[in-house]
Amino acid sequence: MNYSRPDSRRRNGFARRRAVVSGLFALALVVGASAHSMTEGRSAEPLPRAVSDREARPVSIAADGAVRWQAAEREPAAEGAPATAAPASGLSAGTTGRTQSEGRTQSESPGPALPASLDELVAWGAFVEPRRGPLIIARDGGILVADVVELTDAALTVDHDQFGEQMLPVGQVRAIVLQWPAARAARDRIARQCARPPRTDGRAEVLFDNGDLLLGRLSLGRDGRMELGRGDQRDSVPLERVAVIRLPTPTAEEAVRPAAASRREWAGWADGTCLLVEGLTIDGEKVSFRAFGGDWKATTRLLTAIQPVGGRVVYLSDRQPNAYRHVPFLDAAWLYAFDATVAGGWPVCRGRLYRKAIGMHSAARLGFAVERRAAAFAAAVAIDDTTDGGGSVRVRVFVDGRPQWAGEIIRGGQPPVEVFVRLDGASQLDLVVDYADRADVLDRVLWLDPRLILRAD
Repeated sequence: MNYSRPDSRRRNGFARRRAVVSGLFALALVVGASAHSMTEGRSAEPLPRAVSDREARPVSIAADGAVRWQAAEREPAAEGAPATAAPASGLSAGTTGRTQSEGRTQSESPGPALPASLDELVAWGAFVEPRRGPLIIARDGGILVADVVELTDAALTVDHDQFGEQMLPVGQVRAIVLQWPAARAARDRIARQCARPPRTDGRAEVLFDNGDLLLGRLSLGRDGRMELGRGDQRDSVPLERVAVIRLPTPTAEEAVRPAAASRREWAGWADGTCLLVEGLTIDGEKVSFRAFGGDWKATTRLLTAIQPVGGRVVYLSDRQPNAYRHVPFLDAAWLYAFDATVAGGWPVCRGRLYRKAIGMHSAARLGFAVERRAAAFAAAVAIDDTTDGGGSVRVRVFVDGRPQWAGEIIRGGQPPVEVFVRLDGASQLDLVVDYADRADVLDRVLWLDPRLILRAD
């Protein structure tokens, strides 16, 4: 349907529908609202903040969470030109997503105060989307870019450029992507396939590049021979034709045990590897951590991102909402999505991969209960990359039923808009997405790193 030249009936219908939706959501327009104006005159305690890889890098992280930081050196600027931040020692210029690809400039004023511990850190650096396979998809959502060496009923053995050969318990592996396409639509399709609930009958799903599907008990030898067992029969499978392998639900013995650590970290590398790890320790040029039940070590040279989970930062995508309503412009109904786009793909915005996100489609309202300890809500909001620059929305944040933040129209392809709202003892937070131009066409919104920041006490 073409919305660029509507007739009078369609225009009137659109106006009536928009009025109804606005009434249902009580979307009062807040013009010029900002974090500064909303907090002016209030006592503001220091809150955890995001730290760019252009500002600092972690030098060491102790077991108790204490961090020593080293500010990134700034290149001297020519007279009249803005200063730029050089990559910090230990991070090569080609591996930090923000430093090289965005090419933003820094002012000559001193950088912001750096956090003293992981409790004060929201995120450092930028995660990188994998550009090649094979990909090992963990059950916790982690991604490991590594060659597959061997697959048995108990373990998957892989070989990684930095981590070397590692043995992963099959109970912690959700899928193996052997053919990773270049096209965004094809990647999102594979992401949706991997996210589907696994089979519970003990059989793996083998998806071929032509769309065929086989079920059975799978094994892969070090000689590259793959076999699929179906009953008493075992058939040879052409490995070069396999696109995706989805492993079944693990048995009780293989099931992933809850992590003992109260806080974990997402850690990202330049090849697109992104793992949810425990005990992250960085000592000079060495990094060590626990993943897949084992101890892993590497150098920091290709480390591109760290994002703690736990502590004073609580992500909304890890919580259950207490209210949701979507009002379609015509007939298509959309659900929200956690840590994914609203269409089910990985949350990618302007080429950058995010680990924590909420996908929504206009017109919709998503609500969360908020504890009294929550001091603020922070996020960035944009339209995801699947729209190829299409889509336009108005976004608002309501606190206890009252509008507390509203921005200008957000259009596809634009940089994310930062959102910051102090909660000050509120009990309800609502995220609202409404139409802007061209009805709801391609209005696929991403709330990036949507988080509650808790008071220290």
